[in-house]
Amino acid sequence: DTFDILTAESIVGEFDLLTMWVLGNGLDWQVDYLYDFSGTTDFVQLSVVSAVPVPASVWLFGSGLLGLVAVARRRQHSV
Repeated sequence: DTFDILTAESIVGEFDLLTMWVLGNGLDWQVDYLYDFSGTTDFVQLSVVSAVPVPASVWLFGSGLLGLVAVARRRQHSV
């Protein structure tokens, strides 16, 4: 879920501290500052996000990293 908590023509700065209630089931709060540099509308959005990393993204990152290591080793041995 995402909520626009502030909408303005121009937002300057960010919250120093945002104290929210604790969510359960591996959920957490995320605050995003969306700036439109053309000067129309800026937003501050509050979202509920998963605090636990998604296993598929971790697997994808790990396999990409292993692929880069393999390419680097292959280049070292061919030189």
